[in-house]
Amino acid sequence: TTSEPLAAGNKVQISLNGGATWHDAVYNSVSGTWEYDNTGTAMSEGAYNVLTRVVDAAGNAGTESSQMVIIDLSAPSTVPTVTHFSDNFGPYQNSVLPSGAYTDDKTPELHGTLSASLQNGERLAVYQGTTFLGYADVTDQDWSFTDSRGVLENGKAYIYRTAVVNAVGNLGEGSNKFEVRLDETDTSLAPTAGVNPDQSFSTALMLGPD
Repeated sequence: TTSEPLAAGNKVQISLNGGATWHDAVYNSVSGTWEYDNTGTAMSEGAYNVLTRVVDAAGNAGTESSQMVIIDLSAPSTVPTVTHFSDNFGPYQNSVLPSGAYTDDKTPELHGTLSASLQNGERLAVYQGTTFLGYADVTDQDWSFTDSRGVLENGKAYIYRTAVVNAVGNLGEGSNKFEVRLDETDTSLAPTAGVNPDQSFSTALMLGPD
């Protein structure tokens, strides 16, 4: 935008290289906004000092404004792993349940590790299916995340995955697929919760084999 409407003959210019070269932007006198389309020119990775200014009909330039733009095409190298989840609900609880385990906890707490510590600006994104849930709490190379939505439905299985994302939104290699199965059947029918020879579970009745 411009601080005030442009006078007749004035124009907005933009420089992508710190003022070495200037390009005319397209100005919209109704909205007071301008734009410059650079999609036809590929820019390599790096930091760019983008400048803008108003130039009058005689070529006199006004005060410049600046914005640093960083182009980063590199994906994070750190690889996450989902190791287990915790069931903290109901009479039968278990703090270390593997992928494929059954639970009556609609807000399971996922846990995992990272192959290396996160770099500056990186975060660990958590997904259930293709739905982005949020960012995990990370301490050194360990992390945890609670799916606090409470929307898991009885009798269904849910797949979770994670990936490291950097400051500009580039995703690294995704984690293993981790499955959580919800079973809200009568827990009074089971004496314990944990692992049997065929299945892992944390509630009373299993939904059946894979």
